[in-house]
Amino acid sequence: MHLIKGLILNIVVLFAFHSFSQSVAYVGKVNLELKEQSLRLALLEIQTQSGINIIYDDKLVDNISITCKIDGSSPEDAIKSLLSGNGISYKIYDEKYLVIVEEEKPKPAPVYYKAAIEQETILDIDTSYSFTNPILLTKTDLAYPPEALKNKVEGKVKVRLLISKLGSVNNSTVDRSSGSYLLDSAAVNYALTLQFVPALANDQPVNVWLSMIFEYKIVDEN
Repeated sequence: MHLIKGLILNIVVLFAFHSFSQSVAYVGKVNLELKEQSLRLALLEIQTQSGINIIYDDKLVDNISITCKIDGSSPEDAIKSLLSGNGISYKIYDEKYLVIVEEEKPKPAPVYYKAAIEQETILDIDTSYSFTNPILLTKTDLAYPPEALKNKVEGKVKVRLLISKLGSVNNSTVDRSSGSYLLDSAAVNYALTLQFVPALANDQPVNVWLSMIFEYKIVDEN
């Protein structure tokens, strides 16, 4: 008799434990009607109704208020609705844990820009002398002005550079505008940072003017 009671008790305990362990993975329906309620409380309510484990860092949900009405949605759909537009998302692990994470920010469109020598004009050089053009040493890696990139401003800037006998740029001016002050200013300022092997006239370094085109173009990776 005691053996039978013990067996029954074990069965009841095992059944209770099984039911509890299943509640963690249980996915019920969620009903919510919220008006300017904190996101933290909304997540706790979803967890209570569905049994799903929701894990999050406090700083991700603090100071976020929610107003919505959800009728009979799955926990995942309810959470997706709550998180939308708040810069946070979620990931599911082992079908038992839903983790709130910071939303991945979209990568900016790849930017293509180049500096190309269009022509050069030599001043005060006796053409009877042998002459060697200046050679650009700096890797052309000009930065796209953030504001221009944000507003998708594109264009070509023609800049005149005065290259010294030492190969540095002593002066740069806009020869032909792109139509955008942002691009023109960026190109002129960048030109001043360039370094060249100086031009040679009769094997002697000389000052020369050089024209360069800086093209700013945004390329969609798709």
